[in-house]
Amino acid sequence: MNEPEHAERRFLVWLVAGFLLIRLAWLYAVHGGLDGFLEASEATRVALSIAQNGLAGDAYHAGQGATAHLMPLNPAIAGGVLRLFDPAGSAAHLILLAWSLAQVLCGYLLVRAVFARLGADPRALRWGSVLLLLGAPFMPQETVDFRYWEGASALCLVAANLLVMIEVAERRGLKRGEWIAIAALFALTCFVSPPAGVAIGACWAIVALRRLSLRQSALLAGGTLGALVLAFAPWALRNAAMLGEPVLTRSNFGLELAIANHSAALTDRDPASVFHERLSQVHPAASAAARTQVQAHGEVAYSRQLASTAKAWIAANPGGFARLWLGHAGEMIAPRAWQMYFTGWEGARSLRAGMISLVQLLGIAALVLALAAGRRRYWLPAIYIGVTVALYAIFQPMPRYSFAIYPFLAFLAAERAARLFGRGGAQPG
Repeated sequence: MNEPEHAERRFLVWLVAGFLLIRLAWLYAVHGGLDGFLEASEATRVALSIAQNGLAGDAYHAGQGATAHLMPLNPAIAGGVLRLFDPAGSAAHLILLAWSLAQVLCGYLLVRAVFARLGADPRALRWGSVLLLLGAPFMPQETVDFRYWEGASALCLVAANLLVMIEVAERRGLKRGEWIAIAALFALTCFVSPPAGVAIGACWAIVALRRLSLRQSALLAGGTLGALVLAFAPWALRNAAMLGEPVLTRSNFGLELAIANHSAALTDRDPASVFHERLSQVHPAASAAARTQVQAHGEVAYSRQLASTAKAWIAANPGGFARLWLGHAGEMIAPRAWQMYFTGWEGARSLRAGMISLVQLLGIAALVLALAAGRRRYWLPAIYIGVTVALYAIFQPMPRYSFAIYPFLAFLAAERAARLFGRGGAQPG
């Protein structure tokens, strides 16, 4: 290994040390230590249910029973840790903290590897790494949410898919048997995070159409279908047995659709107040009336009823829905301070929202310029970002949603800054 490579490795080691120090210092300052029990809403309750009785349940309240409110893998991992170690002790929470930070760090480094393969100049890779590892607008999600929720693991899987895509696209074909690994990776991505699976599936579809033969595309499509069946069939059968319906992904589509799309959301009132009022009306974790409906009819039927009501409202108010969708898309890219309340930390809302907005707006501008300049393969992150924003804009964005695109836009922003303020080492591909 030559001296520049040694220097780059030392640089990354120091960045990783800084990443850990900043997150741990925040936990001490805000929560008083590293080993306390920190909750992240429904996913935590499901993890505790798994730990206590082996059942993915109680998403809304203790005693609810089986749930399909969220995909089971990440809560099952957290629940397994809590089951093996005393949930009231320190060991379980330290392990979950380490698990969360390891996922986040892995995701950031994999996204860095994606841009290295795309031909980003070395200065952009360094600046983007500094921005992600030392900047910390998603601190609550990195240290608390992703102990239980899927955001960081989904980021790792998305970046892994993109790395494989770039390799396949550059050599214009699949190696022998490679379609099996690709199908398994894609199915796992879909199972961990269905929205991430849809977005990355759009990328794979275009790669297959542009870079694979008809035979290889058909082979990959068939293998992917088989892998998806193997991944989702046990979950659907479990839901059919426990919930009465074979829910393929999550049961909460109608709930999230109704929270985001209603007449009050179009008024000029304080959006935070409108949002919390809506939660108190329809969300079973915040509304006694909604909880009663879930207990009486089940969460699947309740969510379907909300979906029907929300779809009827959308059909009657297409212009209003379009306004809300555009507003939500804007909040994905440039979030407002009130959205930063999630995960129980009230501090630095405006600062965090401002940093995310600045980075992501600059990243969007950089992506547009890169595509206009004919930067090879930059259409892959563009499709992923575009589809992700379009999907999540149907609902009310929260920081976990913006986290799905922030690392990619951070490296794009860093690349634009590097081109504006210094000469990079690599040229566009």
